Amino acid sequence: PTGRRTDDGWFEVSSGPVDFALGSRIAPKLVVRVDRGMGNMHGASIGTDPNGLVLVDALEVADLGAQAVADARCSLATEQTACGVVGVCYLGRCADSAAFVGRLPADGLREEYLDRRLFEIDHFNGNRVTGRNRDAFLALMEPLRAVRSPLAYWGGIAAAYEKLGDGHGAPPFYLVVERPSAGMCLHLGEADRLPVAGGEAPARLPLVFYADPANPVAAALQPGDVLETVDGMPVDEWKAVAGARLMHFGSPLAREVAITPDIPDAAALLGAVLGFVRCPAETASTRACTREELQPVVVDFWNLAGEAFWSGDVSGWRNQRFACDFRFQRLGGSVPRASYLYAAAGDDGDVRVLEFNGVPDPSYAAAWIETVSGALQPTSDLFLLDERVGYGGVFNTVDLLVTPFIDPLTPVLTEVFPVLGRDLDASTRDAFVECMSSGAVDFLSCSNFFTYQTGDMYPSMSGTLKDAKAALLISMDVSGNDWVTRLFKFRSTRSRVFGPCPTFGAFGSIYNLASYLGEMTGGSAQMGDSLIYQGEPAVPYQLESGPGVQPDEVVFQTQSDLLAGRDTLVERAKAWLRQ
Repeated sequence: PTGRRTDDGWFEVSSGPVDFALGSRIAPKLVVRVDRGMGNMHGASIGTDPNGLVLVDALEVADLGAQAVADARCSLATEQTACGVVGVCYLGRCADSAAFVGRLPADGLREEYLDRRLFEIDHFNGNRVTGRNRDAFLALMEPLRAVRSPLAYWGGIAAAYEKLGDGHGAPPFYLVVERPSAGMCLHLGEADRLPVAGGEAPARLPLVFYADPANPVAAALQPGDVLETVDGMPVDEWKAVAGARLMHFGSPLAREVAITPDIPDAAALLGAVLGFVRCPAETASTRACTREELQPVVVDFWNLAGEAFWSGDVSGWRNQRFACDFRFQRLGGSVPRASYLYAAAGDDGDVRVLEFNGVPDPSYAAAWIETVSGALQPTSDLFLLDERVGYGGVFNTVDLLVTPFIDPLTPVLTEVFPVLGRDLDASTRDAFVECMSSGAVDFLSCSNFFTYQTGDMYPSMSGTLKDAKAALLISMDVSGNDWVTRLFKFRSTRSRVFGPCPTFGAFGSIYNLASYLGEMTGGSAQMGDSLIYQGEPAVPYQLESGPGVQPDEVVFQTQSDLLAGRDTLVERAKAWLRQ
């Protein structure tokens, strides 16, 4: 909207200035129509009118003259100087940033939009950490009132939302940007076969867990290769200036682990050069390599993808993508299994192994439930639960995973509260509990307050494995998987959590926020927080969201184990189980 309208209902909308240089090079392949209601997403219940109409009175296309963005090569380091205020570096060449992040809102609307998003943060967010981080959010939002760059505006909004530390939070975004397939999985690990000075610990750097041999970008890579540089910069320095290209919306303690798999995609969008080093396996089997023994491996996204794209070639392997699952080894083989509904089970000698990626709703997860319930039988007393990519879900399947391991005489209780706007006190809690105990039909009757107790959904499985040992593997775990990990912590010495970082710390319900300026989504927020306890909760009440669930044993995959074909977390967990 430009703000111009008539008193009989007509109003003007505009794309804003659009540099046609990108569109003139790449012919459109399809048109994607997006329902702004997003009625099938988190908590949305927006009705639609199938007979509704929008009338277009006129369409004006104005030629504004020469292109606004230079036709120049670029990198992350040169983006501002080479591409200018309205430009972005895309696959190694400058392009109009409005095509990637959305246009800059008109004067007046720009400030009003920021005020609206701040209003949401102050009134709708129930995660206890967002109020604590409000000043950091404001410090990044306020300067955006004066910016003239779409990339700085929308990227700045994303960076501000990251500061909130809301594991269920996400910023609004206009567009999904096309990128070539990187064909590789990088995860943060210990590069213990690189040379280090005497007495120093191995560096934690991105390690290659998987490389698709059919992908020209990744074909030269091998598990155990180490990413040292991007465009000649040390990888940690490059990450520090990547800005909104590498985002993590959850516990800051999990950020480095969570963003590492995103480095190849961010580099691909820039047409960057990745610099890997390889310690030959025959050397790595006994010791670290010297600097002279390391073999360089270069992945140049400009040469492999960018140059062809800017010539109009968008075919073939560039669209063959897969998601990474933070595992080096898995029951399903070497290829990552990152599907939300993935579940697999098997025995490794005396250890029952169960891999899963989320806790999906039973209404569409029959095969998942069959696999999980079949694995959690008292035919073993040693269990390894691998949730290293945990997308969250619902309490029904959280209960299926946890209830067998919890003694029914000491159940764990959860109370999920709505947005309170203040600290939880005893009188407020008592009022919510009384509401639920008075026979409320559903949680909507009590202002979205609800409770869960282990065994509620699967009482027949309560305590069937209460004496078993259980090891959990975590890496990127949010929401329902936060809960799975947290509930296992109540088992004291019979459970142990292994991983490189905490979970996201998102103990509440997720809701979509409104789209105001034609964004693809208005973002999301956690509208509430939780108490989790056995017996009675400790006073003062400590709500759960924020730092995430810490692993009992911090374990990173090592380069030496990758080169030897071993999954470090799996081996460490099995060793503990068998003690």
